[in-house]
Amino acid sequence: MKFIFALVLTLSAFAVGMAYAAGASATINVVSRTGHPGYGVYATVEPVQMLVLRAATTGTLMHFNIKPGDRVRRGERLARLAGPTYVAALAADRAAVTAARKAGVLAHDRLRVIQARYPLLSNRAALDQAKLALAQAEADIVRTQAHLAALSAKGTIATPAAGTVSAVLRGNGERVAAGEAILRIQPNGALWLRGSVYGKTVTAVHVGMHGVFRPVGGGEPIPVRVISLIPGAVTDGLGMGLVPVPVRVHPRWFSGESGLVTLEGPNVNEPVVPSSALILDQGHWWVIEALKNGFKAVRIRPDFSRDGWTWIASGLKPGVKVVATGTYLIFHRAFAEQYGGE
Repeated sequence: MKFIFALVLTLSAFAVGMAYAAGASATINVVSRTGHPGYGVYATVEPVQMLVLRAATTGTLMHFNIKPGDRVRRGERLARLAGPTYVAALAADRAAVTAARKAGVLAHDRLRVIQARYPLLSNRAALDQAKLALAQAEADIVRTQAHLAALSAKGTIATPAAGTVSAVLRGNGERVAAGEAILRIQPNGALWLRGSVYGKTVTAVHVGMHGVFRPVGGGEPIPVRVISLIPGAVTDGLGMGLVPVPVRVHPRWFSGESGLVTLEGPNVNEPVVPSSALILDQGHWWVIEALKNGFKAVRIRPDFSRDGWTWIASGLKPGVKVVATGTYLIFHRAFAEQYGGE
């Protein structure tokens, strides 16, 4: 019983000390307010995919002056292929087109002669044979022209999509074989953010959540949306991976850029107090309630904070009057006065 009495006496002394220490500190009536928590996640910009440009045929790279970091347009010519092998192949295809055209002219002339003699000096079989020869000659022209056009196109190294050159794998004047990689391009818009979430954020985030990404270097916040959650993606096993994508693509984004993603949680209606009213002591959160004849410490569980206000998940009800400023001074001065005189 002596121990219980001593405990009650100590709490009473603490309340009196707080009453004296509070003085003219500002107080505020607790009210409920609707708000939504924000979950901060550090993330890094990564490419969804990389385009690899390859040589379509064997040749020597010419006029190839691109470098990493250069931005390229869709269809932009970056280099030409030259060299003896490629030039000889082009010459052979041009010669084939010329021969096919000459054969076409001869076939057309022969058909015209036979048609002029039909039916007196030529028969139906000769006429049909001349028509077939002309059709074959015309098909050969189309075939050889298409082959030449394809080979000519293979000699042009052009970008299939707009983007940024991430790596140059061959240099100007180098000989390349058919299918050999020349450079890599990171397409515009093919970027996402990958981050890691821990603690209560793991259970709070979900696919479809919206938020903003703020790069470390500053700049305009970019709206993002969570498209995937990857359990166990964090190497330490304490969290999971998060993959948000930009709602609109920012032209200044680059692979490797980092920043903070702030995700918006669902609306909640809870008691709210100024963040300055909170006290952290020995791992627990407190506020100081103002009573008619003194003050007392009330243990609470904060939910989230935004713009200088903190929403309280438990421990506090609307209508309670709490000290809004100078709370740490009151809290610790009360202890000092309680034990200082002993």
